[in-house]
Amino acid sequence: MNRFEYNEDEYSNISEIVEKYEDSIRNNISLFLDSDSFEILIDFYAIRGELQNAMNAVDKALVQYPFSSSLLIKKAEILFENKVCNEALEYLDKAESIDHSEPDIFLIRAEIFTFLSRYQEAITLLENRIPISFDTDLADIYLQIANVYEDWEKYDQVFDSLQKCLQIDCGNEEALTRINYCMEITEEYEKSRILFESLIDEQPYSELAWYSLACAFRGLNKIDEAIDALGYVIAIEEDFSFAYKDLVELYLKKEAYKKALEVIKDYELRFEDDEYMFLTKGLCNENLGEYKLARYYYKKALYLDPNYSTAYFYIANSYKAEDCWDLAYTYYAKAADLEKQDYDYQFMAAETAQVLNNDDKAVEYAERCLSISSSRFDAYLLLAQLFLQIKDYHTALEIIDKGLAKCDSDIELKFARVAVIYVMGQKQEAYIQLMMLMTEAPGKEVFMLYMYPEIEDDPKIISIIND
Repeated sequence: MNRFEYNEDEYSNISEIVEKYEDSIRNNISLFLDSDSFEILIDFYAIRGELQNAMNAVDKALVQYPFSSSLLIKKAEILFENKVCNEALEYLDKAESIDHSEPDIFLIRAEIFTFLSRYQEAITLLENRIPISFDTDLADIYLQIANVYEDWEKYDQVFDSLQKCLQIDCGNEEALTRINYCMEITEEYEKSRILFESLIDEQPYSELAWYSLACAFRGLNKIDEAIDALGYVIAIEEDFSFAYKDLVELYLKKEAYKKALEVIKDYELRFEDDEYMFLTKGLCNENLGEYKLARYYYKKALYLDPNYSTAYFYIANSYKAEDCWDLAYTYYAKAADLEKQDYDYQFMAAETAQVLNNDDKAVEYAERCLSISSSRFDAYLLLAQLFLQIKDYHTALEIIDKGLAKCDSDIELKFARVAVIYVMGQKQEAYIQLMMLMTEAPGKEVFMLYMYPEIEDDPKIISIIND
């Protein structure tokens, strides 16, 4: 919750209050302010992060107004900001003894309990307030309950609390924004769809509700319905940038690249140049076979961000599609060197280096892959194939066997191993292993052929595959 706030339009005399107060401090003279002015002054310092000044102001205020529950609450808030939790709770107790109906007392107390990981106490406190609270306070209570459960990492309860908040206040922007994140974690897409459709029935021009509905449809893989919902978002609020980006992604998912380009064009009319949109524009053109035009947009993205590794990677992909391996390697290597912990970038740099017979670089990038993740099979395959090509059969076999011990999926490496032992001269053993593997995973023999394509020249191998 945002504890400290003041409206400068409403309190146009804030500068005058601050000036009077600070002048009294400098000259060590007494100053009398009404309690409302003190609260404005305290909030002024607090929102600027000047917590010591805020503390000094609230202490002076309490000398003049020792029984003001709102000032006691301010004191508790500042103490909590400084993480002096026990003393903050004591001041909330004092405020409650004066005015037990003030809802901020219980909301702040619950927030402190949450910070102290006293989750059940916080939930019990807030739930006990629900039957005796006015409707105007219930939305805040449910939001705070959601805060507690979120810190507690109980996301099903977070979702339920935000839903109750929205049922009371269907236009609550904080709840609408947060429930999307919670929906993704809990995967409560169908329940969310029902909720958002009911909210739209009450507020048909709520762009946030329509956007949330689009997210729910996307989670349900109802792409056309999600596209329609985003169309309503943009019709209601033309400057809702996320809606354009999500709409582009959905059209990409449908492989409707021309439609995606139309949305991007509308986006560009309303917003500043965006490297992500240039990248996406390039991707659309690449999928339409316009490789040169795609690279033009990828490079525009690089103009905005010279270290945009994804743009280098996409440029490399476009050159690879045209069999321009030298240029593809240049850009894959740049992406890989910018993002040394990205497995896919390292792997593509290794693969293109291999095509170019740059074995040293291929080995270097493949080994980077294994240092990033030792549980993926493809780098073991590539590395083993490199050593197989230079007739270092024993090293190739060692690499395969190491992968078999570490990879999440090992069937691919088992087929590759057949090729290695075949090349090593153990043909009868290779035939036996291939027969067993074909009963286990037919179709995976492509990894054997990848490792050693010439193995297809053996009629016995072909017979086993086709049997």
